[in-house]
Amino acid sequence: MRPLVAVVIPTFSQTIEQRIALGISEAFSEVDVDVLFAPVGYFPKPLLWHDSGLQPHRDIIALNPTLVIFYSGGLTYKTTAEVSERVLAEYEGIPCIHMGVKIGDAPAVQVNNYQGMKDLIDSVLLKRTNPSVVFINGPSEN
Repeated sequence: MRPLVAVVIPTFSQTIEQRIALGISEAFSEVDVDVLFAPVGYFPKPLLWHDSGLQPHRDIIALNPTLVIFYSGGLTYKTTAEVSERVLAEYEGIPCIHMGVKIGDAPAVQVNNYQGMKDLIDSVLLKRTNPSVVFINGPSEN
């Protein structure tokens, strides 16, 4: 039986999610590993939490993945650490890697958005005579 890597993402609708899927797919294309992309939706806000939201995760676990990669930067965009930890507790005992946001003790791949935005402002916006950017925002944890 070939190893299975499950990639848990919120949707395929965002460009970043499509690029993540393409990159992971290309990375595993040369090895004897199956990759499952599982768009499970965003983790809910605490007031909207129901245990029924765990079913897609239980379905993934039932496939016995060797590794689970979470695009936690997208999955956790609308929720709290408590809800995230509740969902991720379902995966206990399965090796996991997080991308975007570090959760618990699992390894994480993170991006320095602060430096990226500073470079953007320095190299693009500050060189314009009349920059017309009004507001740039994103989650402070990201």
